[in-house]
Amino acid sequence: MKKRQNLILQSFGAACGKMPAPPKATEIAEWIREPRPNKTPCDLITYYLERQLKAQAGYADILGCGGGFCASRILESVGGHKSGCATGELYAIAEMMKADAEYLKPLHKAVTPLNIVLPAPSALGLKDAYYKDIHEFYSAICEVYAKLMREQRDRGVKSHILCADSFAHAELEELSHEKVFFFTPAPTSRQLSSILEYQNAVAIIPAKLPMLFELMNEYEVRDVCLINAAPSDFEQCLEHFDPENIRAGGLENAESGTQPEKDAGTGKDKNTDAGKDTGNDKNSFWKDLKEKSYVMKD
Repeated sequence: MKKRQNLILQSFGAACGKMPAPPKATEIAEWIREPRPNKTPCDLITYYLERQLKAQAGYADILGCGGGFCASRILESVGGHKSGCATGELYAIAEMMKADAEYLKPLHKAVTPLNIVLPAPSALGLKDAYYKDIHEFYSAICEVYAKLMREQRDRGVKSHILCADSFAHAELEELSHEKVFFFTPAPTSRQLSSILEYQNAVAIIPAKLPMLFELMNEYEVRDVCLINAAPSDFEQCLEHFDPENIRAGGLENAESGTQPEKDAGTGKDKNTDAGKDTGNDKNSFWKDLKEKSYVMKD
């Protein structure tokens, strides 16, 4: 008789590259009034990071906050650029990155690992107008990334997830580290192959499983994490992985490939609130994922 085995649920932050929907004035005012240590620097990104963690509490086994919207945080933490171009030697300005890690530390239990999700260097859109050499440019920006991530790990962050639609070879090579995980939810075969050159674990949407299974003839893949999956999706993995090597992943605001249901009379979306970034929606999202994160095994 088959028994249910619950899977570890890991957060991969938010997929949206833009800033989430702005909070209501009453919400942000209440947040500002909350007591916190003196001189703790906070801004709207801090608010979003905190809200992500609170929505996951009690559901995700491995917490994660951040996403593409953290590009502005990275850009303010990198010196030597102006108007989207590197105009001098790139260097780290780590104050706000350190402050984020310090701020988030008391929001999660010490026994619950915390990952911070950041856009990869290639996802920043930063151009080179100084080095005049793509390899030198990537080496410089990756050196800054490595320092910023190290500063956060020194302050209690377990590891980092770097997200992008696709990765440059140079950043995969420069930033490959046991504490760094490269993540693109819907890669092409070539993109996934590039990632598997540097890590033997992968996180993807269920629709990409057939591609992964094919690539396993060429690459050793130890662990798989399915993003926003249903129990039937996990079942597909049991022929290739032991249950202990299968995880569930959550990606807020991820594009699932489904479209909102249309009203037959108006042609408009039935749910006009779909996609709104509310606290209750996020709690429901993580609760639902937790309930669906299991496999049935003999």
